[in-house]
Amino acid sequence: MATRLALCLPFLAISASAQTDTTADTRPPQRAALSRNAGLQPDGPGRLLGGGEHYLVRLSAQGADFVPALGRSAPVTQHLHLRPLSAQRGSELVAGPFDAAPELVGLQATYHHTPGVEERYDVGIDGIEVSWCFHQRPAGSGDLVVRYAVDTNLPAATRGRDGGLEFAAPELGGVAIGGVTGVDANGVAVAGELRAENGTLELRLPSAFVDRATYPIVLDPLLGPIVNVAVSANDDAEPDTAYDRTTSSYLVTFLRSFSASLVLPRAQRVDTFGALVGGTIFLSSVGQCGRPRVANFPPRDRFGIVFAEHDGIFDGIQFRAVDAASGAITHAAVLASSTGVDLYTDPDIGADVDAPLITPLGFVAVFEDNIQNAIRARRVSFDAADMLVSPGPVDIFTDTGGIGAAYTEPAMSRAAGNDGRFLVAARRFSGIGPSLSVSVKVVQSSTLAVVATTSMPSSQTDAIEAPDADGYDGHWVAAWEQTAPGSSSSIRRRSIAYSDGSGWTLGTTETIGGALLSAASAPSLGWAPGRTWLGYRNFSGIGPQVSLRAAAIDSASSTWCSDVFSQVITSADTRIVVATTTSGGAPNGEIGLAVLAHGTDVYGQRVINYGNGGGYVSLGGQCGNGGTQVFSHDPGIGSSTLVCNLLGLPATALLTVFNFAPPGATLSCGPCVLTPFAVTSVQTVVGSAASVSFPIPCLPSLVGSQFETQWTTLDPAQTACPLLPGFVLSDRMLMTLGN
Repeated sequence: MATRLALCLPFLAISASAQTDTTADTRPPQRAALSRNAGLQPDGPGRLLGGGEHYLVRLSAQGADFVPALGRSAPVTQHLHLRPLSAQRGSELVAGPFDAAPELVGLQATYHHTPGVEERYDVGIDGIEVSWCFHQRPAGSGDLVVRYAVDTNLPAATRGRDGGLEFAAPELGGVAIGGVTGVDANGVAVAGELRAENGTLELRLPSAFVDRATYPIVLDPLLGPIVNVAVSANDDAEPDTAYDRTTSSYLVTFLRSFSASLVLPRAQRVDTFGALVGGTIFLSSVGQCGRPRVANFPPRDRFGIVFAEHDGIFDGIQFRAVDAASGAITHAAVLASSTGVDLYTDPDIGADVDAPLITPLGFVAVFEDNIQNAIRARRVSFDAADMLVSPGPVDIFTDTGGIGAAYTEPAMSRAAGNDGRFLVAARRFSGIGPSLSVSVKVVQSSTLAVVATTSMPSSQTDAIEAPDADGYDGHWVAAWEQTAPGSSSSIRRRSIAYSDGSGWTLGTTETIGGALLSAASAPSLGWAPGRTWLGYRNFSGIGPQVSLRAAAIDSASSTWCSDVFSQVITSADTRIVVATTTSGGAPNGEIGLAVLAHGTDVYGQRVINYGNGGGYVSLGGQCGNGGTQVFSHDPGIGSSTLVCNLLGLPATALLTVFNFAPPGATLSCGPCVLTPFAVTSVQTVVGSAASVSFPIPCLPSLVGSQFETQWTTLDPAQTACPLLPGFVLSDRMLMTLGN
């Protein structure tokens, strides 16, 4: 445990770093199209659910139902259902009728029909390879013909350029079935024939090939979507993400639009460098879904996702738990339901990231209840048998103070730290005046009790909406969208802290946008102790141009902190969100993932809390074997945890003192040059090393500032200076802070 000896530089708090990753992170940020992937997963007894970038497929004993993602411009959901009828050669029935259920192996679904005959669906990013495998020469004579019954609401088939068929509406798109190919065991291939008439699809291989082939043979067309990109662009929406510290991975959730009436949530795992992990995860296959949000529960290495769903007479809030290591959906539950429309909306979720392994704690979900005119919270946890436990909802925002008074649009911090508390923000409409404001409450996760309440400034004239909040262990940042009459929208943000001893500490309200030619909207927050990322949509009247931006702000003051990530987009109906590793219980939060929808894809962009503008210079002065200083990364403002490691100490070293000081006069003794003590920390030596960590505030005024670091080690076996018997020094390192 570190012992504090002095505190001369007020922004610095040094601590031991035994649980901190001290490995320098040298790989460059990576960007990946997260939605350009495929997946296939169980969907109940005898059913599979899968798809690629622009399609969904449902597989069962009744066949395959293929749904192209044509975007919100498609008024109804288009589909093509294929049900196998027979495999036949001349008058000889080779296989059929069929009632087998699909079996799942990786991204392949296999139907084992009669012995020696298999039907396979290999799910890929751009489509499905449908194949029939015949292990021995079929009886009979003539062409080998596989027949499907076709059920579709797409236009009648037309002939494609490759000999295949297209079921498509010119203005929207549809489904393409590629030409038929036969391949035998020796790789000999032959072109087959594809026919569609009277509700039947025929896949045909010529008789000569069937007679001469070396078995097994495979009959192989490709089933894929035809997407009108101009229509379907930017129909991915509402991305969100959270981090799992054990697997060092994020889960990204987003919506994919198949039509105006079918909007479905998906998820994708991503590693800390932005690369895809595993396949696409399908969270639902029905209804109009909205606002998927995700949090992480480290004791179970499990992500929790909530989303709104409306399907026929069902309207409610759904929950899914996803295993961080495998991507499997482990639990599903309905958190609220009704037979009305839009009665339960705008869910969000957080988790007790510091809970012990055996705990009744887990996730907390909040949502808008338009029946009770309240914001409600509901706990979701797992018992000793890993069964889902979810007591009834609790009202945390209610308002009976005026006619039409209401709370809407709840948002909550992703993680509750050691204090077990979340910050929940909501938009308040007073009904009198009327007055709009953002109300925030500290909520205890174990009981859902409201600990304290306060409000951001209200207005009787400005439109206020889209609040968001994130933070950890009693420190948060809140942001919201505000528009004055006749002005452009702006983003207001404010740092917030609460403790039982001192109550609320509210920072100054800072603003982005709101000028004549500059508007800001759709705020989102990703918190870390040093630097918080503020995601927002920016509109510039010069051009005009719409972009998604992630701006770095100081977590303690919410002031701007010099870094902005920006992506020009072609549609204003999307958002950018950043989650740092703090969302999964890694307190330093140095690394984050920005996710945004752009074009026809959802992208993940890795971000880090420190830049590379700073550096280190050795000033010498070491004497004896005092070890070597190694830093975790460049010293940039906004770093939540800069780690200094002292390596290579002899076995006789007992303890060591880390010193952090401004440049100044030094003390010399023989070969030793000592930087006078300023801020110090005593550390024990473990093996041959010791380390400390400290944050660097996200203040642009600190860029270019210089400090010295040095270690003084107690080692009775060494005396490098007669005035300091039993002590040795490391070299003095001059640190220059960068962006």
